[in-house]
Amino acid sequence: CLEQMLKEFSGGWIRPNLFNNTLNKVNLERFNEAYARYEKDQDNTDDLRPFVITQGDGDLPALSISSDGYIDLPADYFHLSSVTLLGQQNTGGDFCNQVEKFGRPAVVLTDDQFNTRRRSSLLKPTVRRPICTIQNNKIRVLPVEYAGGLAQVTYIRKPATPFLDWKLISVSEWYPEFLPAGELHDGTNLPNGTPSRTVELEWPEQYHQEFAETMLRSFMQRMGDQRIQTVRE
Repeated sequence: CLEQMLKEFSGGWIRPNLFNNTLNKVNLERFNEAYARYEKDQDNTDDLRPFVITQGDGDLPALSISSDGYIDLPADYFHLSSVTLLGQQNTGGDFCNQVEKFGRPAVVLTDDQFNTRRRSSLLKPTVRRPICTIQNNKIRVLPVEYAGGLAQVTYIRKPATPFLDWKLISVSEWYPEFLPAGELHDGTNLPNGTPSRTVELEWPEQYHQEFAETMLRSFMQRMGDQRIQTVRE
């Protein structure tokens, strides 16, 4: 994708450092725009679908709840969507040990709402009506009966920082050449054998042309009437 985007700029190649800085800026702007739409309509997750993660859905492990009722946020966490507290109960009566697993959705509250519910005699959290909030960069869960258990957590993660890595080739002078992920450096840019640092865009391909056009506008605004300095493949 990144190699194709570079080739769309007339005249050849944009210098890699400028390309990467602009690419990251446009990537974050695109993410913030999609998140703003999500905040207005939380059923509209299409744009953010690549970044919606569920820990505990079978592919990824459920998150542990500490003995004091806290869940560590994943390193790439951006926004909390839902928390389901997992447990099990004996449904076989006194004479039959039949265990059934269950999941109870916890109501995600603001800190003020959480504290109000925690102190309320009528609305206090119960095993059937659990609550949670973000406190101290962790998810806090009530009631205490769920401490030490597991939780299924759905959240929106931060996008990975896209990056174009390159090696150098010599024609009449040195020029950068795209180095795809999985390939190794040859010593012209980084030490020989260093793995490529390339990170591709995580957005669906339908958005890639939009990225290229936005980046070109950014280059033109940055340089004004100056000719965009490019180098060829």
